[in-house]
Amino acid sequence: VRHFGRLLDIPGYQIVRDLDRTEALPGNCFLLPASSFLYLTG
Repeated sequence: VRHFGRLLDIPGYQIVRDLDRTEALPGNCFLLPASSFLYLTG
C-alpha cells in the first residue's frame, strides 16, 4: 500500500480509505479486491 502511495504521490492510508470493500488484516496488511488491485497496478 505504501508502495502504491508513493507511485500515485498520495498517502497509502488515503488509498485504503477510498477503496471499497478493503479488508484490514493483522499486521497492517491489506487484502485488496482483484479489481482494485488491477486499478492500482494499471
